[in-house]
Formats: sequence, structure tokens, C-alpha cells
Amino acid sequence: MSTARGSDRGISKLEVDKRKNRSDEKALNFKRLWKQRARELDITQKTAAERLGMTQGAFSQYLNGHTEMNEKAVMKIAKFLNVRPEEIDKSFKTKMIKAPTPSPVDTVTVSYLSTDAKTKISKRYLPDVFKGHDAESIVWIECGAHLNVVNNPDLPPEAQRTIPKGSVLGCIDVDKVPYSYLSSAPRLYLQEFSRRKAFDVTFDLVPPTLTKDTARLYTVVSILFS
Repeated sequence: MSTARGSDRGISKLEVDKRKNRSDEKALNFKRLWKQRARELDITQKTAAERLGMTQGAFSQYLNGHTEMNEKAVMKIAKFLNVRPEEIDKSFKTKMIKAPTPSPVDTVTVSYLSTDAKTKISKRYLPDVFKGHDAESIVWIECGAHLNVVNNPDLPPEAQRTIPKGSVLGCIDVDKVPYSYLSSAPRLYLQEFSRRKAFDVTFDLVPPTLTKDTARLYTVVSILFS
């Protein structure tokens, strides 16, 4: 069986062709999504590249299929475009992701289960979202006013949800949080804008859409109620 040359030496030509087809498919999906979202966000490749932390050349290489996107690049770009990674790489869910390094963020001791107030346990626990992070990567934001999480005029007062003024929110940049965490349940998001003083707060199943004025986007991973 013939083999490819160079960096693909030892890999069958069939496998090389399969890889190229997958790379081309990802690039086509990215280009289609980018065309749509660039128009909606009124954003250029240069600005998008800056917000993604890459050069415009690298962004263009991904967009035109000259450089294949790995899983990390797919996830980062998908979050930026506010789409599922599978919309860029349909095989994303099936790919193995390396386990994060041990976290310097300390564990807590769980003493009781909510279903059993009589039996004391001793269980060390650290939520998965904290794994791989150090304490400095968590941004703590104090609520300067009551924060309405669910504020629907059609719902009765008892159904409204408010985080009291003075409570502190532990936040992590969404680019540093696994996509599986963001998509597993509704999350609280704080979006910082370059031209606004206050954070914009949303509670939703998916991260809010980024705009050309978005400076940072956090997801809340811990709440210390006042």
C-alpha cells in the first residue's frame, strides 16, 4: 500500500485523504458560519482574530482550510461565534479530550446529603469546572445592587429569582470553561462591554451572543450569598 511523504510518512494514502476531507469540511463549515455571524456582529477578520487571541493570518489560514483546526481551536471559535462545536466539526463529540492538570483550587468537605440530615459524611469535593484552574483565574464580582436572575412580569412574585445586593459571584472566562459544562444546564453569564459601565447579566442555556462591543464574557461558577 502506498504511503504519503513528509510528515504523513507511514500513514496510508486513504487515511491522508480522509484527514484532508475532514479538514476541508471543517473549513467550509467555519466559512459558512463566519459569513453569517460576521454580518450579524458587523465585525472584521482582524477584530475577530484579536478577540480570539490569534493573528489575522492564523484566522485566515483556518478560514480557508490551509491550517486544520484542532479540538481546542474548534471549541474557541465556536464559543466566539456562539454556535455548537459540532456545527464546525461534526465529529467533535466523539473526540477524546485530555484530562486537565490537577487544580490548585482547594476541595471542600461535604458533611451531609440534602436527602439525609441525620447521617454525617466526610467527602472531599471539587466541581469539575474548577479543575485545571488556579485561584487567580477565578474573578470575584460583588453585586452592587439586587441581581434579578429571573425577572418575568408574567410570573408571580414567588417565582422570581433575585441574588441579594452584597453577594459575591465567582466567575471564569467562558473561553477557559469546557463546552460540556456550558451546555449541560442553564448558566448565569456576565458580559462586559467596552462602552458600558455595568455588566449585562443573562441566565440561559447558551452563552449570550457576542457583539463588537463585547470586552469579556464570564460564566458564574460560584455564588456567596450575602
